[in-house]
Amino acid sequence: MPTGYTSNVRAEYYGMFKVTTAGTYTFYIKSDDGSRITVNNNLLPTSNWFSHGMREESASINLGVGW
Repeated sequence: MPTGYTSNVRAEYYGMFKVTTAGTYTFYIKSDDGSRITVNNNLLPTSNWFSHGMREESASINLGVGW
């Protein structure tokens, strides 16, 4: 790795989506070290928040119609 660089990187992505049909929705996240998903201020149980190789986690949440 070049001098002055570190392997610790952080990125946050924010977005919105419109639910047109109420129901249970499953979210997936795939990462190599530390990741999590928050929907409507609820942290979903996708505990990838530690050092590991590439892996996929998923969690479901009940959502009503709207943004």
